[in-house]
Amino acid sequence: MQVPFDEHPREKLLTRGPGALSDLELMAILLGSGTSSSDVFALADRMLTAFNLKDTHLDVNELLKIEGVGPARAAAVAYSNKNT
Repeated sequence: MQVPFDEHPREKLLTRGPGALSDLELMAILLGSGTSSSDVFALADRMLTAFNLKDTHLDVNELLKIEGVGPARAAAVAYSNKNT
């Protein structure tokens, strides 16, 4: 199924603002792309699941345990989560 261009997360963010996006879409934007084994939404879903299991902010070392998350993504997500 093809999603209309104006419904892509980045385009929704630009035209409607962050309130129009789900947490999954916002995480997908932050990640930018998936991996060879999973698309960006599957990776975003795994990361959101990890966030929901924690009462505190995730640190880089915890994020690195998620398949498909390397140092750059872990640092970006940990930093953005810390500043929310």
